[in-house]
Amino acid sequence: METTNELIELATTQEKFNRFHELNPDVYKKFKSLALIGISQGRQMMGANQIIEIIRWDSFDLKTKGDKYKINNNYASRYARKFVEDFPQHKEKFKFRALKS
Repeated sequence: METTNELIELATTQEKFNRFHELNPDVYKKFKSLALIGISQGRQMMGANQIIEIIRWDSFDLKTKGDKYKINNNYASRYARKFVEDFPQHKEKFKFRALKS
């Protein structure tokens, strides 16, 4: 049985993100859409946290599963990394730090 805190059981942030993404694919769809809009508007750099905050602001009715937070801040860089994986031609739009877990 799935609980809202099931991701706490997983060991790494990446494992938690993978499970959250699996349960909530609409979050990445929104992230991808906003990033592509920013690119089409000529933005040179984008912040993953800013995109996540816009999703939160614009999606009052967004319901997510698997975490106690609607969208955990720890996942912002993971969404940006996923975006760059899917759209490598835009890798210069985000800056990344080394991952800790």
